Amino acid sequence: MEKKDRLLASTLKTLAYSQIFSFPLTKKELYQRLITPPPASFSCFEKKLRIFVNQKKVTALQGYYFLPGNKKTAAKRITLTKNWKSKYQLAKKAAHFLAQIPEVFFVGLTGTLALGIAKPQDDLDLMIITAPNTLWLTRLKIYFQLKTKGKKENLRARKPKSKKTNNQLCLNLFLDASNLALEPKQQNLFTAYQIAFLKPLINKHQAYEQFLAANSWTKNFLPNAFSAPNLAGCRSGNLRGFLAMASCKVEGKNITSLLCYFLQRFYMRGKPKAKKITLTQAFFHPQNQSAKTLKRFKALTLKKSYHFLPRKHGG
Repeated sequence: MEKKDRLLASTLKTLAYSQIFSFPLTKKELYQRLITPPPASFSCFEKKLRIFVNQKKVTALQGYYFLPGNKKTAAKRITLTKNWKSKYQLAKKAAHFLAQIPEVFFVGLTGTLALGIAKPQDDLDLMIITAPNTLWLTRLKIYFQLKTKGKKENLRARKPKSKKTNNQLCLNLFLDASNLALEPKQQNLFTAYQIAFLKPLINKHQAYEQFLAANSWTKNFLPNAFSAPNLAGCRSGNLRGFLAMASCKVEGKNITSLLCYFLQRFYMRGKPKAKKITLTQAFFHPQNQSAKTLKRFKALTLKKSYHFLPRKHGG
């Protein structure tokens, strides 16, 4: 496949993925999000994009780019952007509130709010990295802090199955600094997007940089999205917290955190099932959004009307 065709295929695939979230992209956003593109500078991409628009393979409106036949998404994004600022300010307030706990190394914004859009009823999805071997102790401290002092700050954790989601804190992802690398079965396009456009709010001890370094596989999907952080000298964070906790040398907070782990696992019996819970990683997602999103993406890219994969000559 020629370089031009590969760039077109990458552009259309990227717009198809953004269409799932009704999120048309600016020129710069489109370049950053290109899915496995051929090597191309931004200026080269700009020239090609103009050609794609002239050929009506891509539609441009009000500075946004999207697949033909989806003009309503541009207006929708403009509307959703208006709801974002107040929620983002509340998320920053929550992050600084949680950062008072010494074991909280990192707080980041995930989900659609990290993209700069929000619905009025949206909650605030937060990812938290804790000090090594303290995940479950730190999680307990966080909920205690929110329970005792959070109401005064208008900060509330979302409860399982609660219908009231507006501005609630959804603490759906915890990682221990001793184990930041995601498992191979989690390494897909959906997760790569979540990592690439995660919005750091609090970052202590280079936790964010170490997280990116531990998950460098994301560059295989989105090579243009990871040019900012300087990861030189950062550790990969691939040590197994379980080994440290289970060894005979475990002391202090490690033992306390291990006890907190078992207590919280016991408490969570019968609650909505989590995607993954271990001593060093906790993903609280009752529904597997990754599988659903990738299934929709596959269905879109198979539509013949979009011609996502240009035909090879002679084939």
